Amino acid sequence: MREERDDVVCATIREIEREDDDVRNKVLIFVTNKKQGEDLAELLGTDTVYSGKEDLQQILHGFIESKTQRSLVTTSVLEVGIDIKRIKYTISVEPIYSLTSVVQSSGRIRQRGVSYIICQQPTKNSRNRIHRNASVQREVRGIDDFNEVDRSWYGLLTIEEACLRTPISQFLDHVPYRCQAHKDDLCSLCVESERVKEEARGREEGQMMERRSRWLELEERLIELKEMYCMYCLLDRYNTSNSINHAAMECRRMQGDKEMVRLCRGVEGELREQRLPPPERTTD
Repeated sequence: MREERDDVVCATIREIEREDDDVRNKVLIFVTNKKQGEDLAELLGTDTVYSGKEDLQQILHGFIESKTQRSLVTTSVLEVGIDIKRIKYTISVEPIYSLTSVVQSSGRIRQRGVSYIICQQPTKNSRNRIHRNASVQREVRGIDDFNEVDRSWYGLLTIEEACLRTPISQFLDHVPYRCQAHKDDLCSLCVESERVKEEARGREEGQMMERRSRWLELEERLIELKEMYCMYCLLDRYNTSNSINHAAMECRRMQGDKEMVRLCRGVEGELREQRLPPPERTTD
């Protein structure tokens, strides 16, 4: 279990480095305890800090100013009271027992930063239990009761698939809302959703441009065919003046029209293979 979790953390770091190669955009990795932090830091080849750590400020300063060190593993010691503009990414690693901890750690990133949560997806039974527990109205009387409610809301966060802001806002403000109201500050799920939508729009626009280009090519081909088949049509391409009257048997324009129909069918077949809609036919 721990090995799988650490593998996901490593994969997340690699993903960040692949998409953002600026080492000045730092990554804070939040863990639950000192032992977990030391093990993960050794795996990543970086430093770890925790409460009571010697030279904590020196390590933190070196991390911020380093031109090679990208990430730092930390416990909750850096969740509050720290404001570093170069922190662009945070990763909260399971086990996490408090949604408050997640909110505080993700608050370390600057505007337009990204916060990741590494956790195991609950089973179907766990999902139902989490929803049931979170919907119960409780009176918080002590820290133990608070932690129980807190864990229920964190459970909602782990199974959220649309917007992380919803369970967080419902937990903190008792009023759920989504990132749609904060276009300049999207959560990581909404950032990914917007990216997928933008790619889909780009593909659709590309398909429409391709269809239009192919259709214009066909129209040019039609004119070429009609000019090739009949000298009268070449002299008066659209016969707008009606000055040239010739019998249909003399004009092979009809053959050009038939050839155009054949070409249209061929292109429609191409478009179907590319999963594009057929071109809109224009009438003269």
